[in-house]
Amino acid sequence: MQMIRHAMIAAALLALAGCGGSAYQLQGQGPAIGTDAELEVASVAGDNRRIELDVRHLPPPNRLGASFETYHVWIAPAGGTPVLAGRLQYDAGDRRGRLTTITPHDRFRLMVTPEPRGSSYPTGQVVLEHYHGG
Repeated sequence: MQMIRHAMIAAALLALAGCGGSAYQLQGQGPAIGTDAELEVASVAGDNRRIELDVRHLPPPNRLGASFETYHVWIAPAGGTPVLAGRLQYDAGDRRGRLTTITPHDRFRLMVTPEPRGSSYPTGQVVLEHYHGG
């Protein structure tokens, strides 16, 4: 009985691993060259994708320009205009930022830029970037 239980648990873990999505290691660019990030993209209900971004060693935005107060994450569908996916939850003390969001796009460009608060279009230099799905 215990052997069957272990086999069922192993099968469930393998099934979950298959649904886990894809993980990518990103390197900073420009003035944030020392930045590292992990991006996870996974399919979720409704033919959407869950995006989890964990950024490390990211300098405070005001060091990249006096008017920059925050970091924004943008998603541009293939051939489309960037849309604000959210503001990176940034902790200046440990220089780490995180964001979890959902997108309906299977092919997209993800960008992180320093921005003045309230920005509705990317104005700052791209410090992290990933092309997903093609």
